[in-house]
Amino acid sequence: MASKIDYKDSDWERRWGKATKPGDERRPPEVDRSRILHSAAFRRLAGKTQIFGIAQDSFFRSRLTHSLEVAQIAKGIALRTGADIETCESAALAHDIGHPPFGHRGEVVLADLMSEFGGFEANAQNFRVLCQLEAKFIDEPGLDLTRTVMDAILKYRQPFDGKSRKFYYIDDERVRDAVEWAKEGIEERSFECQIMDWADDVAYSCHDLEDGLHSGLITSQRILTFSNDIIERARRAVPECDDADLKDVHSIVVRCESARMTDYEAVRKTQISSLINEFIQVEPAPRPAARPSLPTRHQYDLAIPLALRRKCEMLKSAAYILLVSDPRVASLEARADHILRFLFRLYTGEEGSGASALSLYPEPFRTRFREEADPAGRARVACDFICGMTDEYAERVYSRVFSASRAALADY
Repeated sequence: MASKIDYKDSDWERRWGKATKPGDERRPPEVDRSRILHSAAFRRLAGKTQIFGIAQDSFFRSRLTHSLEVAQIAKGIALRTGADIETCESAALAHDIGHPPFGHRGEVVLADLMSEFGGFEANAQNFRVLCQLEAKFIDEPGLDLTRTVMDAILKYRQPFDGKSRKFYYIDDERVRDAVEWAKEGIEERSFECQIMDWADDVAYSCHDLEDGLHSGLITSQRILTFSNDIIERARRAVPECDDADLKDVHSIVVRCESARMTDYEAVRKTQISSLINEFIQVEPAPRPAARPSLPTRHQYDLAIPLALRRKCEMLKSAAYILLVSDPRVASLEARADHILRFLFRLYTGEEGSGASALSLYPEPFRTRFREEADPAGRARVACDFICGMTDEYAERVYSRVFSASRAALADY
């Protein structure tokens, strides 16, 4: 039996603005979970790519189904370790809420386009959506989540400096203040944040494996063919990874391939379930030299055995090399790259005049764009608007503006 956290204190009641409604019998983190689930940004994840374009096959995961799976894994870890379940679920549900369309390629493109305008980072955008962009109250922006949940969502705790690839935004005073309020001057991730991050890695590694097996891009033969590339990539993150870890992944794929056709889906699902169960065998570890005055969530780290980190990283590496780098997937990413760069030029006014860009925005983005006089401010408005698009919506806008075919009002 794993050791469990004994909470001595709690921030469950502390919100930045409004308090939980009087008479609401739910705990504050449960209210946060509901606010995230009912948000428009969360619903739009159903139309955003995880790895494969969601229009390719109904089997493949979207950002929404991935987020739901991460939340379920985070709940399992919370039950095992004694962490607050609703806080972990809320952080997991929101961990991709600000991600742009077209999966990883969307993140890369926007990071490049925004490099001189305050930067783009997906986790930073999550935080921005939750405290600034999402609408719930008339008199203030954002969802007004508890400090504990916001702290659990804040994965990267250093400000944008133009050099680091992982950061939070500093070009918006409200976002900057919300980050400082959530951090309380503590630079280490909270225990619940570490659970969310590990649950994301577990879901990514296991479910991308399942999607890859279904697509036919992950096979035992292809693992052997690209073995050097897979191991090299895994070692960049976990230097201890070696041939034995790859053999372990290879054996999982072989077991799936050797199943009878009538049993294939059940065997594959059993393998994925077994992997997830193995990966959640983690425990809380007291943080060295933690001050007694710190909140309980900052007195523990998530202890993940090295063997599990190695295995997870090898699965992630295999998925990246065999899926993301495959020419069939790469060609779709090249199209996504082209569409996003075009949309950014269009909505910042580079494709025409600033006035014509203004007319393309709906409210309240139109008001925001009108009030921004400098390129950085307008770039941020464009970035926010594009991040909120689904894959299909981005494709439709691009086709309407760029395609030679006739467009109809209903197409917008």
